[in-house]
Amino acid sequence: MNIGLTIKRLRKEKNISQNQLSQRLCVTPQAISKWENGVNTPDISLLPQIAEALGVSIDFLFDYSDKKRIKKIQTNIENKNFAGIDEFAQAVSFIENELAKKPDDTEYNLVLGNLLLYYAEELEKKAVRCAKTVIDKSGQNDAALNIIQSGSHGFSFDWKRNNRYRLINYYETLINEGIATPDTYSFLIENLLLEREYDKALAFIKKAKNILPAPKSALYNILLDTIKNNKTDYSEIISIGLNSGFEENYIIGSFLASRNEYSAAIACWQRAFDKQEGRKFIDPLEQMSECYILLKKYADAININEMIIEVLHTDWQVDSSKEIDEIKETIKALKLLIK
Repeated sequence: MNIGLTIKRLRKEKNISQNQLSQRLCVTPQAISKWENGVNTPDISLLPQIAEALGVSIDFLFDYSDKKRIKKIQTNIENKNFAGIDEFAQAVSFIENELAKKPDDTEYNLVLGNLLLYYAEELEKKAVRCAKTVIDKSGQNDAALNIIQSGSHGFSFDWKRNNRYRLINYYETLINEGIATPDTYSFLIENLLLEREYDKALAFIKKAKNILPAPKSALYNILLDTIKNNKTDYSEIISIGLNSGFEENYIIGSFLASRNEYSAAIACWQRAFDKQEGRKFIDPLEQMSECYILLKKYADAININEMIIEVLHTDWQVDSSKEIDEIKETIKALKLLIK
């Protein structure tokens, strides 16, 4: 795509008229029209101003194919690296425009879903920060507390808010319609266990026996027995993790942490991290950091966060992003606690 068409497309995405853009660049509207129609190209000295006016980099002006743009959006989601609401809105607008042409496109629907989910999480964090500022400055405030509770997904004795029945019904529908994957069974069983629907959970564990890996199926049976009978001996659960892979150890770690068995959970998450092949996900390390902080083992938490930065660098080629900035701030705060 030539630079003129790129300028035209970006200008329209941002709802900027040719006249408005010409005013920002101190050129005539006719000049903008000539660029967009391929009559001539902008002077090289104007490129920084054009890029700034359209909210992109200079390189982006010359490399704007749909495939490369969707790849850039995916990378930004993975690296949590959107500059702000404007860049997010542009990405949403671009994908929605593409979906208007091909509404059933799987790739574009998945990217849009991940994009909206990512930004919803970012907005929740921002909402919580704003509410905490209110309390810091003016003392207790019930409206601010409600924002913090909702934005942090805190538990509330609100049946409708906490009940997972819609999600459970959806997973059951997928299974009944024969379009379920092993993950569908896993998500359904785990939600049923959380809702204490023990008989239903057992029925689906049996149904998934030949669908789920044997270690995972065995794990769900033991988890069901442990939760249902309120057992406090977790040795059998932990032993499954010793000979299992990433997913089983991650689930065991999460279960143990929910029972305040933080040290045992850390060992499981470490095993989950080590079991990964190729590029490694940092989720187990993030959970380990949280548990070390709860145990007040701040030096260990610092080491884990430094490891996260290293993994992002070596496995994901991420050296600069909002996520890394947040991790560095966490390390800084933990060092103050040691002092």
